[in-house]
Amino acid sequence: LAQPASAEKHLRSAIEQLTKAFGEEHREVSEARHALGKALTDSARYEEARAQLDRSEQLAVQWEPELTWTVVRPRYFKALLFLELGEPGNARPLLSEIVEFQDAHTGQRPDLDHTGMVRQALAETYLRGAEFQKAIATLRTAVFVSERADGAMHPQTRFIRLSLAE
Repeated sequence: LAQPASAEKHLRSAIEQLTKAFGEEHREVSEARHALGKALTDSARYEEARAQLDRSEQLAVQWEPELTWTVVRPRYFKALLFLELGEPGNARPLLSEIVEFQDAHTGQRPDLDHTGMVRQALAETYLRGAEFQKAIATLRTAVFVSERADGAMHPQTRFIRLSLAE
């Protein structure tokens, strides 16, 4: 709800409780850490955010296959952190890997492609690199994917469509 300070407080408490209940290496601790990393990014506490996101990813790969959302989410949030820091070159490989994996598996279940927001962030890296045609093509795909996954009127779809229009 755009209250990162409040989120941080609750997430730190959750990490403490989950660690006591399940141990530091548990999947649930990873989930709480990536959420804390996002909250810290939103509070412009970038070094702390990156540390939480790195730790979340390290934990996640112990529990899940390499490109499941549990592992991908900290990478996605780390890419958003890089965009926030004005480092699109560091964000692009993380985002590209997610999109390339999804595209390689789209034929199997296109209804499960929920990479609209990832594609939108990838388009931002192209835009910042003055690769306008790639940005436009990526945003068009992002709109298509988001409409299929969430519907044309979903806020995320509208946000992606707005980015395309801009």
